[in-house]
Amino acid sequence: MKGRKHEQFSNNPDGLKALDTRQLQALWADLFKGQRRLQSNELVIRKIAYFLQERAHGGLPVRIYNQLTRLVEGGATQPINKYSFENSYELVREWNGKKYNVAVLGKDKFQYDGRIYKTLSAIAKEITGAHWSGPLFFGLRKQSNGQR
Repeated sequence: MKGRKHEQFSNNPDGLKALDTRQLQALWADLFKGQRRLQSNELVIRKIAYFLQERAHGGLPVRIYNQLTRLVEGGATQPINKYSFENSYELVREWNGKKYNVAVLGKDKFQYDGRIYKTLSAIAKEITGAHWSGPLFFGLRKQSNGQR
């Protein structure tokens, strides 16, 4: 199941249910090289289906992804706005095909690429080479015209 063969499942994830365990293992190994396979075939099917659909149609916006991550980890009960988060959050941003992770160490203290920064804007500038609003770049707030 190499190349484009697994693309057939991005528009029809129910087709994954017809695969036997051996075929699922081969598909998992092809898509998630080096990751340990989940035990349940049902979970494997769900993860593969989501991965293929995300690859074919795009994933969640960064702001929503970050909010969901915080909710799952029990760190937030409402959307975050204007640095109202605590230590141990991780902000994730994809820029030009590369993922960037920023650890929140405290108020006005962020770690990116082994260095400590006082603002998210400084990190956004480091990543893009241009001045950005840090909260806007990391999806913590929307642009004033209502667009992201």
